[in-house]
Amino acid sequence: MKNLLTFQIELFLKRKFVVIYPHTEDVDISINRIIDYSKTNKDFLIYIGQEIIPFQEYFDKIKNLVQSLPNNIWIMGSTASTHPILVEPQVNLLMMKDWKPAPLKNEIYELGFPPPLYESKSWKDKTFHSILSMNRKTEWRDLIWDKVKNIPIDIKRYIGDGNKDNYPTWKELTSEYLRTYIALVIETHYNTETSFTCFTEKSVLAFLCGNIPLILGRRGLIRELESMGFWVANNDFGFGNADDIENGDESKIDEYIDCIKKINNINIEEYYIDNIDKITKNHNIISEIISKKLQKNLV
Repeated sequence: MKNLLTFQIELFLKRKFVVIYPHTEDVDISINRIIDYSKTNKDFLIYIGQEIIPFQEYFDKIKNLVQSLPNNIWIMGSTASTHPILVEPQVNLLMMKDWKPAPLKNEIYELGFPPPLYESKSWKDKTFHSILSMNRKTEWRDLIWDKVKNIPIDIKRYIGDGNKDNYPTWKELTSEYLRTYIALVIETHYNTETSFTCFTEKSVLAFLCGNIPLILGRRGLIRELESMGFWVANNDFGFGNADDIENGDESKIDEYIDCIKKINNINIEEYYIDNIDKITKNHNIISEIISKKLQKNLV
């Protein structure tokens, strides 16, 4: 077999995958779909259509099925976690290749990450210090919002505060990220039984737009992102062991808030220049995976 990462990327680009919906469909439906697909495809991926599998019993049944079949099968989802039946974490970045955000303000469905975003370095002109932009209302985000209200953040909004009419379109949000030094990323947090992290368009946007990423996510996410080769700024500002705390613990939010306060007290232009190689590497990791050049070479 080829290099595993390359092989799995090829499977995705050739659309050798079957989609399952663990949040909304019974596991037996997913299992039957996988079995049917396995009869005509020796090697393929199981594409999670709703980011991650949140239920341990559901995951265990899929895992047992995969291990019982003679095929080469891996699960692809919005996670940076590793597991013998998951694809290499970098492969999951390809989920962003054709991703289209829900339209707002009479928009039409368009690519969330069009080629110019990962083929150029248009993100080098920065004017804003920081951005925190949260969309869907959750109790987790309510708590975060309450704690950041009195902290200086240039662009600060939360749709949960009832200000939906003034929430930007995806294009407008991307433009803001491109002009901002620090992206305060609040990653998706499910009340899940599994231990897999969520790594979604929220972090990808920060990496592609050349931001200094300060990320709050599930237990171990920072460590997993670093294992993928990404640079995240949290540990420069004392986050440390907070990465081992699950999201449901308020102390993790407090550690993250302390990071925001500390990064607000530095010369951001100097810090950005000092870390420009790391910021560029973040951008390149994603652009190299989903670029047209890669697709031409593999398909």
